[in-house]
Amino acid sequence: MKTRGVIMTAVSFILFLGVIILSAGPAMAAATYEPLTDLSVRSGRVSELGVIKGEFTAGTLREGDSVVLTLPAGYIWTTADPGSGESVAAAAYQTTEEWNTMEVTSGNVIYGTGNYIKIPSGCSGEDNGLYRGATPLLQFTRLNDREVLMELLAEPVSSRACCLFIHAERVYVAGGSGDYVSLDIDAPAGSGFDSGAGVYNSVEGIDIPSIYAGIPEQQIGTVVIHEAAAGRFGAGQVLSLRLPSGAAWVKLAEDSDHGLAVSGSISDDGRTADFRFSGKSSAAADLELTGMAVELEKDLYGLLNVRVSGSAGLAGELTVARGVPPAAVFTVGQAEFAAEGVKYTIDIAPYIKDDRVFLPVRYFAHAAGVTDDNITWRPGDRSVEIGINGRVVKMTIDSSIMYVDNKAVQMDVAPEIISPGRTMLPLRWIAEALGYDVYWDAVAQRVFVLGVSDS
Repeated sequence: MKTRGVIMTAVSFILFLGVIILSAGPAMAAATYEPLTDLSVRSGRVSELGVIKGEFTAGTLREGDSVVLTLPAGYIWTTADPGSGESVAAAAYQTTEEWNTMEVTSGNVIYGTGNYIKIPSGCSGEDNGLYRGATPLLQFTRLNDREVLMELLAEPVSSRACCLFIHAERVYVAGGSGDYVSLDIDAPAGSGFDSGAGVYNSVEGIDIPSIYAGIPEQQIGTVVIHEAAAGRFGAGQVLSLRLPSGAAWVKLAEDSDHGLAVSGSISDDGRTADFRFSGKSSAAADLELTGMAVELEKDLYGLLNVRVSGSAGLAGELTVARGVPPAAVFTVGQAEFAAEGVKYTIDIAPYIKDDRVFLPVRYFAHAAGVTDDNITWRPGDRSVEIGINGRVVKMTIDSSIMYVDNKAVQMDVAPEIISPGRTMLPLRWIAEALGYDVYWDAVAQRVFVLGVSDS
């Protein structure tokens, strides 16, 4: 990735560093680089360019990862005094030995002399996964005057975020540099130091469905875990998905690919699903968690976002479903119903007869969005026709034959009329005939009329 500073004039610079940030799945950054200083520098001499902070989510950096820190053409990583000219800077170029000089101070490890990399013991109040005290974790190789290779000698603590600071304290700034001073942070594909797209482990939700509050085992969208390169997920690492208050996991999934497997368990409070990795991939793995299900408490509507965390190194939020109200909810014996979350009164309470729930035709039609001009009562044969969703359903009083688009369907009950002259229809039969899914809560004696069925 390239960080750039704007040159204000030919001899006087204002250096600021802008960065490209990878989003490793929704709202997740795996590696980011941020400028911390804003300095004026002059060309044709050794100057301080500033500090860049690098941050890496837990599990991003691995043993063997590398990155090349590259200055623009004509620039020099040097140990010469500030203000020195080109010849002095070139003679005092920072050697490999000097880059690998290691100093342990209170709370920091510093690699380098004139220019250096600082590893603090903590990152944002937490222990730094790169900090090992006096044990060397980084190795440097001078490639030429303007390029230095940095490599990880050992595995950082995988459960901890990592950070470091690049101090460009003594750099010869070439004249005639044009409009930008840039520092290239150039890492190969698969290196945790790389901030370019497509090189980090990620997790995403696809085919986000609508699900209903108050109904058990509602299936969410597929969750896909992408491994950037072989071996990027380690055995024993955990990906945690935590639901918001009012939601609970009821069913998880597992998968394997290229030798890497993942399986989950649900926490005692039901809100967290911990997916533990096992094995090691021989090639970049894609793991699909399909058919997982949750349960939402009543009135939990809107996007269902889970919080992503864990030692696998991913963090942020992931959308897995959209909570919506049922088209209608009727309760046996209660003279009210809810349509799209709004309550309405009803003059005839639903009742059960022959193991079927009956309710007045017009109240169901209202709840289903059927307008009056799409309801036809024919007194001659005592039939009622209802049309919606491209279908026409006809039912006749005291007849167990229903017609759906003129095709006869045998029911196990018949519509009836009760005082004061209300036409009562068997709810499940009419709802499903018009294309709606229906869920019956036997404990609460409640019928949920859901959205239009895919079938």
